[in-house]
Amino acid sequence: MYVSNDYYLLVRHWDRIFRETASGYVLHCNTFITAALVSMMENDLVKCYCSKILDISNTEEGIAMTVLEYIVCLFIAIKGHA
Repeated sequence: MYVSNDYYLLVRHWDRIFRETASGYVLHCNTFITAALVSMMENDLVKCYCSKILDISNTEEGIAMTVLEYIVCLFIAIKGHA
């Protein structure tokens, strides 16, 4: 199995949001983590890519949103350390 192109676009978009959000915060503070998480989860393009991925995977939305939030937090943590 291969990752869909929408997933790569989603991660690239998260990176753009991370960079935009990071310019106004100290990267290790909780305020930044919360601001980045909210920005990523509420962005229209992120929602669009996620819905495409969910349609392919046939996953329930309630479960998928929990997993998505976990993945976004993991992305923020890894990107913040980099």
